[in-house]
Amino acid sequence: MPGPSSISSFSSSMPDLPLLTDDRYHVDFSSSEGDIVLVSSDQVKFCTHTFLLKVASGVFRSTHSLPQLAGVLRDEHGLELRLPEDARTIDAILRLISGMEIPALSTFDDIEKVLLTAKKWDMPGPPSIIHRMITPQALLDDPVRLYALACRVGWSDAAAVAAKHTLDVDLQHEDVQPILHSIDSRDLLKLLNMRTRRRDALLDFLLSFTVPGCLSHLPQSARQNPTEHELSVQWQWKAFMFTAFIAMDRHPSGQTLLGPQSVLQSDLEDMRSIKCPHFEGTPAFDVDGLEKELRTKLTELSRAI
Repeated sequence: MPGPSSISSFSSSMPDLPLLTDDRYHVDFSSSEGDIVLVSSDQVKFCTHTFLLKVASGVFRSTHSLPQLAGVLRDEHGLELRLPEDARTIDAILRLISGMEIPALSTFDDIEKVLLTAKKWDMPGPPSIIHRMITPQALLDDPVRLYALACRVGWSDAAAVAAKHTLDVDLQHEDVQPILHSIDSRDLLKLLNMRTRRRDALLDFLLSFTVPGCLSHLPQSARQNPTEHELSVQWQWKAFMFTAFIAMDRHPSGQTLLGPQSVLQSDLEDMRSIKCPHFEGTPAFDVDGLEKELRTKLTELSRAI
């Protein structure tokens, strides 16, 4: 195994990689007492103990003879195992299972690599530590990616929190599509079903709504043989429902339905200007009442997957 040697570092163009000895051993994993060397994809060497790996990893524990693993070589230092993971990921994994100072997992990429590597190596320890270190709220800037990751590593609580925040995300956006492709079909269906239930529940609410102007409020005569004025009222209500339906399909949180930047703003302004065909001078729609009822209904819609 490697002996003491001087410490060097990577060039300034690779600031995220660790300090290395002259023979490219990670300075914190260069003890001559180890009996196996893990080599990262970026050619950083980590000297550690097979006993530690077998205690922490089901993959290593179930392997009767480490030299039988693909990528294991034997050289003058002992066993050397070449891995597809990068140095930052292996460093974090080894620290988490060794009781050493835990690295700063500051980006989603760092967390994802460590969690997926731990899952691949059947190491329950690192994910359980990270799960307790990092709250889902810390990663909610990218809720779809958090949902995908939480589902893959079995974090049901984080998946539930992330799912609620995906309601503000347009899943049809091209940047989101690659993440959706990585989600297991069953978990993806849960996410899509939650969105569909909210959209359809709001549509059912609007179809049965009973305030002046909506279809259910019009007299039977107006529905069967409407005048031109009555038709304009009906079409305005249908246009409003269609816009609301499309908005809820894209953003099922409902946040785009109300407020000064609402996608319904134009429809609501038109509705305020339309007069009732049966009572001269009376507005055809109670827009204020409609907005109030709509806001209440949105708070009642389920956010559970």
